[in-house]
Amino acid sequence: MYAPNCTLGMYVLWTVESIRAVSINTEYLVGRFPSQNPILAYRDSVYMKLVFDDASHKLAAQAYYDWWENNKQKDFSEFKSVDLLATTKYKWH
Repeated sequence: MYAPNCTLGMYVLWTVESIRAVSINTEYLVGRFPSQNPILAYRDSVYMKLVFDDASHKLAAQAYYDWWENNKQKDFSEFKSVDLLATTKYKWH
């Protein structure tokens, strides 16, 4: 799907999220993917408002980085259920 401003970094985060979501067999999977597109959206938006700005991408990247850094010494089963974007205003589209 065409997605303006979708960076390689967002594809990588989306891939990590796919691995995590499949490992917990989340009900929100679209096939084997965490969303339809590697794009963020506002969590509370009624009309699925998509987000493409650098600030939101940096915030999402920081959430994934912190998740990894805080847990990398643990077994994956101990931290795979954490919703990495739960503390942000974003979700995967």
